[in-house]
Amino acid sequence: MREFPHFVQLHDDLGRDVACASLNIDFYGGDGNKPEDVKPPVLKFLTSRRASMQNFISSSADEEVLKQINTASIPAAIVYDREGKLHTIFNNDEEKYGPEGFNYEEDITPLVKQLLGLAQ
Repeated sequence: MREFPHFVQLHDDLGRDVACASLNIDFYGGDGNKPEDVKPPVLKFLTSRRASMQNFISSSADEEVLKQINTASIPAAIVYDREGKLHTIFNNDEEKYGPEGFNYEEDITPLVKQLLGLAQ
């Protein structure tokens, strides 16, 4: 949640040149837990953050999604190049980005600008 405003800002600043999408995986798939149970609080959060990019709410259990995106936990950010080839998966599985993890200002936004040819 700490970095989400920066993700929204990335979309607001570069949305004409990049496709941004969020994926919520709050559904954990336990007994009595249904995918639609997470929708109201997720929509409230997205609205409060003015998240106008494409937003998805997963109906698959969180552990299943984490396996599919090859990361152990959230937050994670996945960056593809212009050809749609996976470029970087940002996560903190191996503490590559230190104890605080990756952030948009130092890690993601500069990479996206570089891929767009906007880096100075």
